[in-house]
Amino acid sequence: MGCVYCPACQSEYPADWKACPKDATHLLKSAQIGKYRIEGLMGVGGMGAVYRAINPDTKGRVAVKVMNPAVAAAESARARFQREAAAVAALRTAHVVKVYDFGTEPDGTLYLVMELLDGHPLRDEIKAPPDTMNLARVQMVLDGALKGLGAAHRAGIVHRDLKPENVYVADTDDGEVPKLLDFGIARVRTRDSDLTRTGSLMGTAAYMAPEQIASGVGEIGPWSDVYAMGAILYEMLAGTSAYGGESVTEVLTSALKGEIVPLSTVRSGLPASMYELVARCMSPDPALRPQDAEQMRAALERARLVPPGTQVPPASRTQAESPARTSLGLGLEATQAPAPTSPTQPTDRDRPLAPVPAPIATSPTDSVMRGPTRKLWPLVLVGALVAAAGAFAIVKLTRPGSAVVPDAAAIVSAPDAAVTVAIDAGELDAGTPGITQGMVRIPAGDYEVGEDPKGDPAALAKQTVHVDELWIDAHELTLGEVQAALGPKVGGASGDAPELPARRLTWEQASAACGKLGKRLPTELEWEIAARLAPSDAASATLLRGKPGLVASPKRECSSAGLCDVIGSVAEWTSTAGSATTRIARGASYMVAPTSGWHATIHARAEVKAKSQDDELGVRCAYREGEVAPDPVKPKPAPPKPKPKPTCDDLDELRKTMRTALGAERNAEALAAAERLISCGQSNTGIVFHAAVAACRLRNVAKAKLHFAAMPQNPRKQLVRNACLRNTIELP
Repeated sequence: MGCVYCPACQSEYPADWKACPKDATHLLKSAQIGKYRIEGLMGVGGMGAVYRAINPDTKGRVAVKVMNPAVAAAESARARFQREAAAVAALRTAHVVKVYDFGTEPDGTLYLVMELLDGHPLRDEIKAPPDTMNLARVQMVLDGALKGLGAAHRAGIVHRDLKPENVYVADTDDGEVPKLLDFGIARVRTRDSDLTRTGSLMGTAAYMAPEQIASGVGEIGPWSDVYAMGAILYEMLAGTSAYGGESVTEVLTSALKGEIVPLSTVRSGLPASMYELVARCMSPDPALRPQDAEQMRAALERARLVPPGTQVPPASRTQAESPARTSLGLGLEATQAPAPTSPTQPTDRDRPLAPVPAPIATSPTDSVMRGPTRKLWPLVLVGALVAAAGAFAIVKLTRPGSAVVPDAAAIVSAPDAAVTVAIDAGELDAGTPGITQGMVRIPAGDYEVGEDPKGDPAALAKQTVHVDELWIDAHELTLGEVQAALGPKVGGASGDAPELPARRLTWEQASAACGKLGKRLPTELEWEIAARLAPSDAASATLLRGKPGLVASPKRECSSAGLCDVIGSVAEWTSTAGSATTRIARGASYMVAPTSGWHATIHARAEVKAKSQDDELGVRCAYREGEVAPDPVKPKPAPPKPKPKPTCDDLDELRKTMRTALGAERNAEALAAAERLISCGQSNTGIVFHAAVAACRLRNVAKAKLHFAAMPQNPRKQLVRNACLRNTIELP
């Protein structure tokens, strides 16, 4: 007749049994799934169970996720499992939990093989006031999580259930690596289908964007994940939720109205730009948020909680230290498996009167992914039935230390059963293959450059500028690279090795070298925007120490994206003219001491004769998709004719321009589009709201007051007040 196997107590039972009589664990056909030998049960959730296993080929430890048979019986759930596994598996990053294998057993059992992680969930680090999380750790953990999320967004995947439990800080041989878990309710768009139905209400209430809660608010997209990451950032900084409600209804209502507790009232002393970033990310209007994880990460880098190079201390956990946890990647809070007992054969007394259905929960008192003992409302909404009167959601309120395991029947009856997929991703480089290799992407947006006139008379004036997406070399061109492009006699001082940064280049030679590589020189503003995203610590830069001399970069002064040596090594040519015969060079060189003040910062700039061949001056190139690298010898081609502005016959195009520009903080463009719509008779509340916010950001007092006065009394009016206050404009 055969036997079935209990992975918790390693006992065998008759083949018609469904659950272990000792611990209610779901019984398996054998001690092996696929080729993987099961060693024990790690946890159980409504969507399935995770087992500790051994790969017989490598002898390595892995985690095997087996889908709940009740869920796997639904054909839509099986299709979704396979579709999401394929989509997320196409990514490549260290910041998403890796998947080694997935497949189907002969009896239809679905399984997924993941890496077994040592470490802890972010939830363990979040501390209630006044013992809030270390700021250097906040910067490190969120930056890594946004890298993983950025890879997913570039592949068209929206996570939809981000929360501190799904951000895992893994302990690896290379140090701590933040990783995203559980893409189980992710939305994956494909050409032939979208397996996520629009009527589904899924996520965790305290981190759900308004468009996930109610229909008609807006489409779910990467900006919805940005909202969740904003809520997570708020919680990391404040130690408490952004909402003051005590129930599911209160939390969801507050999210819809945009009524969050201002971060500044809970945690003072942070940079003003950080308060603004959190407020933007958690705006109820999707257009006001950074539009994807990359935009949010760039904004986080600009806001910076701690100076570049600040040492990140070890994690300080909110719970008593225990053996390192292992990632489960379950779609729900999982309950820890009971401690195994010694294998025994059952007696007649142990045998249940009838076959036991697959277990839905074990003891709810020992959650593997439990939160700190305070109210943070991890409210898991696992499915929804859409009716004419609205949406009905199955909601579980998780209290610390409890398990969320809904009834299997309820899961299957939901139109969009959640299936956990936790798969490796890797950051995919966008851009033109070949050209952008070895370059760092600068996202499109508005950036602050320059400084207050105090460092030096040559300082660039402080201003806010907009740039479209740009790529810039991670390192200065080496002498070998320049000579390969222009010939063996170009550049370099006597005795310079090919791996040293190229120097003694005229401006024309520097421009020609970039042109040969399909690139161009960066403008001065582009150079500074990139430099501000990189560390600028003179103490770690390649500056003058002892005997002067140019050396190969030790790559100590690099951003998390790999942009290195924006100060130190050699100063760099830009394409910006100082006069008819001069060009602007930026950055400090190896001949500048770290104690030289302004001259040892990213603000250092000099007007240099274009024909100079200076020992301290080199080159780094830039690239923008679709641009043709200019030839430094021939005249530049005439600029393309500007695209005609949309007319009143192009209202949809104007609305799209307005929303996109405001989300990317191209405020002048957003204001122009909104005012054009108003002049075309489209003066509804949403358009006037966009015009008012753009005017506030531009510090245009007259237009901000004009559009604010035209708005009716509603919650959006307060959002405009807040936007203006952040830009020193006080509205009535």
